[in-house]
Amino acid sequence: MATHGDRELADPHRSYAVLVGAASYDHASLDELPAVANNLGRLAELFTDATIWGLPQGNCVRLPQPESREEVLDAIHDAARKAEDTLLVYFAGHGLAHPDVNGLLLALPGTDPERVYTALDFDAVRGEVLSTRRDVNRVVILDCCYGGRAFEGGMGGAGRAVRMAEQTRIAGSYLLTASSATRQSQSPPGETYTAFTGELIRLLESGLPDAGELIEATHVYEHLYGELRAKGRPLPQQRLSNTGRTLVFARNRHLAENTPVDAQEQGTSPSKTPDVASGPARTPRELVQEVARSRTADGAAAADALLREWAARRPVQEVAALAALLSAADDRAASGVVTAALPERGPQAVADYLDALYAVDDEPADAARVLRHAAGQSVDVVAATYKALRSSGRSAEADRLLSLRTERLSSTDDVLELAGALWSAGLEPEADRVLTAATTDSPEESGRLADALLAIGQQDRAFALYLRTQETVIRRPVPAFVQLLQKMHEAEHEDGPATILERWIAGAVPPSASLVLPDLRAIAELCAELRSAGLGPDASTVLRRCAAALSPADLTALAETLYRQGRGEDPVLLLSMATRTGPIEAAVDFIDSLREMGRPVDANALLDEIGRGPSQDVARLLERLEERGRTRDRDRLLSVIAAEPASARIFSLLREPFLADGRYDEMFASLGTASDEVFAEVLEQLRETGGHLDLLALFGYGARRAPADLAARLAWMERGGFPEALALRAYLSDRGISAGGRVPTLDKSDLGAVADRFRSPSGLALALAALRALGREEAVRYAARRAARAWFGSARRLELTLSLRRRGLHDTARVVIKEGSWDDIGHLRDTVTGLHGAGFPDDAAYALRCYAVRLGGRAKKLAVSLGLELPPGSAYFPLLRRSVLDDGDGTAS
Repeated sequence: MATHGDRELADPHRSYAVLVGAASYDHASLDELPAVANNLGRLAELFTDATIWGLPQGNCVRLPQPESREEVLDAIHDAARKAEDTLLVYFAGHGLAHPDVNGLLLALPGTDPERVYTALDFDAVRGEVLSTRRDVNRVVILDCCYGGRAFEGGMGGAGRAVRMAEQTRIAGSYLLTASSATRQSQSPPGETYTAFTGELIRLLESGLPDAGELIEATHVYEHLYGELRAKGRPLPQQRLSNTGRTLVFARNRHLAENTPVDAQEQGTSPSKTPDVASGPARTPRELVQEVARSRTADGAAAADALLREWAARRPVQEVAALAALLSAADDRAASGVVTAALPERGPQAVADYLDALYAVDDEPADAARVLRHAAGQSVDVVAATYKALRSSGRSAEADRLLSLRTERLSSTDDVLELAGALWSAGLEPEADRVLTAATTDSPEESGRLADALLAIGQQDRAFALYLRTQETVIRRPVPAFVQLLQKMHEAEHEDGPATILERWIAGAVPPSASLVLPDLRAIAELCAELRSAGLGPDASTVLRRCAAALSPADLTALAETLYRQGRGEDPVLLLSMATRTGPIEAAVDFIDSLREMGRPVDANALLDEIGRGPSQDVARLLERLEERGRTRDRDRLLSVIAAEPASARIFSLLREPFLADGRYDEMFASLGTASDEVFAEVLEQLRETGGHLDLLALFGYGARRAPADLAARLAWMERGGFPEALALRAYLSDRGISAGGRVPTLDKSDLGAVADRFRSPSGLALALAALRALGREEAVRYAARRAARAWFGSARRLELTLSLRRRGLHDTARVVIKEGSWDDIGHLRDTVTGLHGAGFPDDAAYALRCYAVRLGGRAKKLAVSLGLELPPGSAYFPLLRRSVLDDGDGTAS
């Protein structure tokens, strides 16, 4: 094995080469390439030549005119499995642009350009090359049209950063192509070799004058680029990822042919040392003095040249000693010494240099300069230098080096290149450290970085980055956005999919904004893509959020958009959800929309679903259908209700319009025999909704269907202390219906006994409202005063006042207010503020006037605090006597 510094030629006995060429083709559209056969033959001779590489014949596999893609891949697979040092794969022939992805196809003799599957996809070649052991160098040379597409791979729109990450993750990979992704290569007529390979062959045959003993991969590229450019031919491209060990291509024949015989025998080459550095060795201090004299006599250029030449030739520790002497007096000169001494010595020289600096000074000023210089090298050199520093026990300097290099990162490509070099060097924790610190100020760059991390298997880091850059993620095209959600689901990421989806919805469905057609189409497209990707629950989430946030008009428009995109079930689901969460009155429009789409069965199903829903929704929809004259839909809804067993839900749907003429008597036939528990629940619901007219309708229905049952119900209600019994007794009396063998009356004892037993202010207010509807004003006032006195000094009296006021019983409410004139001060004040806070300022002012005597000076203060306007003057409140109950005629005094 030939070595030179930190460079070494690949061991030929542990390396393999696979040379593939297609010179002639079956398909007429592919021109013959006779020079390709010559390429393969001559390259095989040069690679097996001991003066160039020296591969054993068995290690150099030739495949001229392969019959199938399997033949090529098998050969590469076998070579990759055997290679322990270097694997080289060469292809010459036609290259084709993949029609579907931004990739490269290699044409084989039997390839039909119209049938992609008959060509060899370079991604398959890449996969076999990368299947070698981690520490094997890989060299791929492509002499074909569109060779630059090999850098793209078959990853669609993932971007250069992702592709670079995939490649740089594998140590020692080198890709050299004859042309860019958009250019064709050349096989000039009459020439023995193709343009690109011809220059490569001449390089191997003749060598390079200035390359040293070994030709590196970068030397090859630079030479080919210059030669082909000078001849006006397509320019090559390269991609190199290597750490620690420089990738050496071949021995340099030029050096062997031009080295004197005695130098060859001694294994040395002639000295190229300029005269400025010849003569006896100088100590660092002597050199500093000589440089000072030279700078005075010959100028700065000569002095700097002397320093650079001395630094390049002397041992590292002497150079470090020189730099330490220069740092105090001439910082620029010290920097020049570092620049001249380190680049050609390899990564280990940095560690040796620092060792020497610390041997001179515990806190050398030049150490920071050395690390900054090292951080400016290629990522491969930085990774190797990091390892060398750690191996030398200089962990702090190694970490500082990595920090300095990380600070230089300005793009996703930079981040991935450095992380790839660290991965390749076996420094995975350090690569993770770079990725963690690599979030840029640009959300777009962060998104690209996340894409790259995802492509190379760094899912957790990628997902975390996506969640930090949600604004960028949600702006992606819908298919790409859904693909990301799918990957998160597949990885079973706990919160990521839901969080990002909610952010997308929030952006697509802004609050209080009407959607335009592009918005609707985007939502419909998202639902379609989610279902196609097997993410049905996410699609349902989108529809559920839209159902809760959009206006009825937008929901109808969205349903139509979903329908026109072929998602027949989604409009039904959307409108069903909207019916459950939005105003029930809009359901009429939703039902019409479904019928317009040609979905009458779904429309009826939605109507049936509403019929089984909350009673208050059913009642409002019945009213809306009645208003619009939709008798067919109304009757269907009522039939759904009638099919249910007797329950409070059914009876609570009773409304005056449906019971007035007995049209729906049969529907509620079980009312008379309903259980006491069901009847009590009905009354409770009526109390909560304030439906006193509905209460009378309920009694009216019972009177028509079964008067005896209604009278029995009265007895049960009075025994149970139901306040509605007062209204029922009044109703029976008004209609002359017998209850318990006698016609009930509403004398003082009846009204007083029932009122005294009231425990529910809202229930009493309901009963009084029903009495008012019967025209029993005197009874209403009597019962109100009786109840107000029974609740003397209690906050329940305020509740009764508010309940009466909300039911429109304004005068009755003021009767209750006036009854509290002589309550304690605190209760009076609470009554005034309670009425004002409930939105009844006129009643609050009335209470103030009633309570003026008891409140005294507090009345004016209270009026001012509540902003109530009162008559001016000292006698602005009339003195009102406390109301008393006239036992004689039932009127107030």
